[in-house]
Amino acid sequence: MERSSREVRSGGRGEKQDNSCNLVWFRESAEGNLLQQLVACRGREVRDEPRLFWQVYFGTPYLHYRENMLTRYPGRRPVPERFRWTADGKKSASSELQVSSGRLDSRQVLKTGGLPHRLLIALCSDFYRPKRVTEIHGLLYENRYFNPDSSPLVVRQAIKRLRQELIAASVPLEISLADGAYRAHPGKTCALLVEDRPLPMVNKSLELDALRQGLAETEFTTKQLMSAANLSLSTATRLIRHGLESGAISKTGNGPRTCYRFRK
Repeated sequence: MERSSREVRSGGRGEKQDNSCNLVWFRESAEGNLLQQLVACRGREVRDEPRLFWQVYFGTPYLHYRENMLTRYPGRRPVPERFRWTADGKKSASSELQVSSGRLDSRQVLKTGGLPHRLLIALCSDFYRPKRVTEIHGLLYENRYFNPDSSPLVVRQAIKRLRQELIAASVPLEISLADGAYRAHPGKTCALLVEDRPLPMVNKSLELDALRQGLAETEFTTKQLMSAANLSLSTATRLIRHGLESGAISKTGNGPRTCYRFRK
């Protein structure tokens, strides 16, 4: 994205500028140090406006950029666990879609760990840089090679499916396409609730991540997991096995006294 030198130097004075557009330019033009661009162009606003600071922080997937921001502005710690990303940069949205679980307020609108949910996570991992088809394909299908003839269609079908499920659930989330790349935008009445921690892109890991929210501090048995999450015995057993293999869950006891706990 190109910006004239006059626009860059203005830093918001003399003419009204859109913060989101400027931040896109910061990310696209920064050659290794996002923070230098922020300080040079809109440093005062980033420093004085907490929401703009956290929008930039949560909006980049690059951990070294985040650490640079916190180093320069240590007064911003501790880091919030979540950020409410809204279309106008304010808290005016009446509902919110939780990216980590696919829930809209109290409703489950996207199946946790399903293809549309994982696609939503991929699109929301970066607020400013659109994701190209090859990158989306790599995130959704990490064990598949990208075929230039068939893979773009697979990604477009996934985008179409996500749009359809959002429309069916009356979620006003926009997914735009420009120059062959896709971006997600919060709707005017619906915010996106984004986690500070990186989210997994594996189906079972996402299901476990959702269960962790309710069982993080307590021991549980297989039956208790089935009851708490309304799961079948086979599904609960499969998730526990995956949690043990991945190290997300620890096990104590044997036989009927076997209990599990999510690792911190």
